[in-house]
Amino acid sequence: MSNNIISRLIGRFLGPVNPKHLNSQDSSQLFYTLVEKTKFKITFILGFRNLGGLKKNISYYLYHKFCIFICKRRGDSRINYVSKNKYADAFKLNGFFLKNPTPNVIDALDLLNGKISTEMCAPSNNTSSFKFVYNYYFKNEEFDTLRALITDEITEIVRSIYQCNFLVHNAYLERQFTTKDIPKRSSWLWHFDDIADCQIKIFYFVTDVDKDRGATRLHNLDNSKEMMKLGFLDRYKISNNVESILTDENKIYYAEGERGTVFMFDPKVMHKSVNPERSYRDIIVLEVFPSPYEELKYLPDNNVDTWKSPLNLLFSKHQ
Repeated sequence: MSNNIISRLIGRFLGPVNPKHLNSQDSSQLFYTLVEKTKFKITFILGFRNLGGLKKNISYYLYHKFCIFICKRRGDSRINYVSKNKYADAFKLNGFFLKNPTPNVIDALDLLNGKISTEMCAPSNNTSSFKFVYNYYFKNEEFDTLRALITDEITEIVRSIYQCNFLVHNAYLERQFTTKDIPKRSSWLWHFDDIADCQIKIFYFVTDVDKDRGATRLHNLDNSKEMMKLGFLDRYKISNNVESILTDENKIYYAEGERGTVFMFDPKVMHKSVNPERSYRDIIVLEVFPSPYEELKYLPDNNVDTWKSPLNLLFSKHQ
């Protein structure tokens, strides 16, 4: 049986496999490819939309169900009325939504203005490894300054999506500058976040954001699922079928809005970061997860270790 026939048989279940791999003496590469594609197929069949691993996905799925059970059993009155919400419906349909500025959010940003310009964007406080990006992670004691951004309306939307309470796992300010030296890696390539399906990211636009000023590019949920179905595994290795969807301008959304706009999105939709072509872009990012706690908790962590297991969300020290 020829190598081409073998590769077609393998590809029928696992997706495209390059016949050249079958001629290579490095069989480990073929084995690795088959294992990764098998894991991908199982993940997709089970309904998960990320490549974070089956163990992580299943544990977070059970954690989310546990949070829903605890909140409903406790009879939390704030959960009982959140079954319908137009923004939550848009989120579930598209994987994101944009909400126009409100006075409460604008007022909260005004209170942060001085701290952003004098402290948070100071070079000495930058935690990013890139010269054209500043990241400032909010400390435990600083979270109170952010609570005003989490308005009753935003709280209701997130609870409506989760059907339970939520906690803030991470909060940081990000400033992106104009640069010609954008790396062809990391967030600047089309990708899914390899994180459990129950994470949500909330962006607050501190500056106006448009196509020329750092608007995040993204695809809706249906297009993202289609690309995952086509076998998207690696942001550095994209098939022609996937690329034809990625580069279709009619299918790309731009997260644009005035200062105070709230952009909430599912990081498992296909997206990428783009640096501004003029001036700079400031956003405040909140990363949230379901929570069984009655009150809003903050679990500051500027590395990936905490969310490796949902047990860390339950038992780590909260604000």
